[in-house]
Amino acid sequence: MGSGLLNDIINEYFGIALFELENGASFNEIEEMLSHYERAELYLECEGIKLGLEWAKFFHLVNIVRLTNRKELNNLKIKINVTNERNEKDSINN
Repeated sequence: MGSGLLNDIINEYFGIALFELENGASFNEIEEMLSHYERAELYLECEGIKLGLEWAKFFHLVNIVRLTNRKELNNLKIKINVTNERNEKDSINN
């Protein structure tokens, strides 16, 4: 037995999650399925479902970005504030 998708159970449930999404299940429905397996403490199954869900969400986001007009992206004004504990202490001391 290997790790990650090399594990047969993880790989099987990864495929099941993707199959369900391809056949119309929503992300919320897959998250509910994940919760069911978590309550049953079936952790390998959970890992497969979680990986499938993350993979699908990532590629969904990639498709949104790809399909969005580049001009619209250039007009977006996104400001990201990154602070850490050290910067906050430095500004307090000054």
